[in-house]
Amino acid sequence: MGTIKKNIYLISLLMTGVFVIVLSGCNKGNLTATIPQGKYTGSFIYSYSITGYRSSHGVTPADITFANGNYITTNNLPAPGNGTYQLKTDSISFDWSKPVPLPLEGSLLVLLGTFQYHFEGDSLIITKYDPNSLAITQYRLKRN
Repeated sequence: MGTIKKNIYLISLLMTGVFVIVLSGCNKGNLTATIPQGKYTGSFIYSYSITGYRSSHGVTPADITFANGNYITTNNLPAPGNGTYQLKTDSISFDWSKPVPLPLEGSLLVLLGTFQYHFEGDSLIITKYDPNSLAITQYRLKRN
């Protein structure tokens, strides 16, 4: 009976080692992430609440064109913009080429910084949450 327990222990130890080796080879950050290039249109949904300042929410039309690591928006709140973007497995970072001064609430609503993204069917969903202002911004877009 002691030999059977020893064999089970060795098999368990071996399986654990194999599991660790397999997981160490899986690095999500190294996977190639892509958003097909082109123009995406849809809605920009926002909600924020700044204590002692003001709160707001709404939905407005939005569009983003992705091409060769660059983006351009022409119909977004609070100001259109363009710049570069970088993709990771589940996040996208936007950097404005020529930022314009914005009021506090405007800085919460621009396409700037790191957002989470994913696809739902043929829709591209880009979301950012700011815990300091309770701001949630989300783009729900479809490729034209």
